[in-house]
Amino acid sequence: MSQAEQIKFPTGVCFIPSLGIIKSDNATQELNQSERRILNYLLAHSHRPSTKQALIKAGWPEREVTEASLFQVIRSLRIKLQESQKGEIIETVPRLGYQICHFEVLALGELPHDKKTNKSSRTKRISYSFLAVICVFVIIIVLFKYESSPTLNLQDFHSRQISLDTNEILVVGKDDDVLDDLTSKMNALYQSYNALHSPRILENHRLYIYKNEDIYSIAWCELDDDNTCIKGTDLSYSMRLKDWPTFENYILSNEGELKDTAKIQTDFARQPAAKVFLNYIDDSKIQSKVIHYFISNEPNNAFKYSSISYIANKNSKLHHVLSIKAANYQAIPTDDIPNVMAYIKITPEMFHWAYQPNKTNSLNQSSLALENEKHEQVIYDGRQVAFNHLLYHHNHLSLIFCEKSGLYWVHATNEQDVLFKTAID
Repeated sequence: MSQAEQIKFPTGVCFIPSLGIIKSDNATQELNQSERRILNYLLAHSHRPSTKQALIKAGWPEREVTEASLFQVIRSLRIKLQESQKGEIIETVPRLGYQICHFEVLALGELPHDKKTNKSSRTKRISYSFLAVICVFVIIIVLFKYESSPTLNLQDFHSRQISLDTNEILVVGKDDDVLDDLTSKMNALYQSYNALHSPRILENHRLYIYKNEDIYSIAWCELDDDNTCIKGTDLSYSMRLKDWPTFENYILSNEGELKDTAKIQTDFARQPAAKVFLNYIDDSKIQSKVIHYFISNEPNNAFKYSSISYIANKNSKLHHVLSIKAANYQAIPTDDIPNVMAYIKITPEMFHWAYQPNKTNSLNQSSLALENEKHEQVIYDGRQVAFNHLLYHHNHLSLIFCEKSGLYWVHATNEQDVLFKTAID
């Protein structure tokens, strides 16, 4: 492209190839080398879709990288080009790659459709300026309401598929060092399990394991001949990093599996639309948490839900109410993230404690259940928009990944009720 050209996109953002910058009315951003190369490649080949392999070669000509690196650059470009909806500028071509079709090539300094200033245009400018002031005022109000809301950032984790005999495993973490650690732990646990148990019991399973700065989270299910999860075989556990050896001992001792049949102490008799069962390996007295979801459809493929969380003491099967929440959620499909079917956008509305945690109550000590609940309270009280990820779905069963609290299964009460139908159709 000419050194004196700029590329104007439908969002009003301009790309200046010679400088490697993105300009908008209120900001200028410099692209990194890979972003610059890939955007230039897409523009130079706008007459046809660009394959992922070609874009990887263009973005990293002297390095070997995975598709995950390309996905990260595409997501970053979408944000910097100010796409209001995915595909507005960078279109995803299923099973092939990406394409940019709509843009305008201008000379540097040139404004599109430039006209002489006259009284009429000055009047229009005044009207437009007044309208712009109103828009800015509305935006300020919205930003004030959600000033602490995080932007969608799906670049903070990587995933890797591995196999151990007939078992499929997805490891998830923020970088390759974490993935290597998880791979090593799963290999060691699998080998130790096989050495202790014969015949093998751990066969034909799908497993997911995640690590962040605070916890390990692991979920699995047994697979049928169609490679889908068998009803009732799904389990998930969360633990602090220091408690991994305790979890290993629990699995190797083959003591059975924690799957509470919750005895709920409540007068609330309505049948929930979905249930979640969470198990914890920690030093607290809280062994598990059960969540009941009550969901109603809204326009534009959105949903409203309220939920009641219950906790169980390790010495009792009776579950007590922990908290009550209300929020909106929307499942949005994505093909930009490996191993992720959709991301779940959650807009909080209300959080209320039923159980009051305090420092002197021994029930609170070292409890991941309460720690996660306190984290959710901060998000709900601040009206922070949050994003979870859909990793698996079949009929009644869905696996959700949350960056903070880890992995958990969602069970629809009606097996034909597809909770995330709009995302997987």
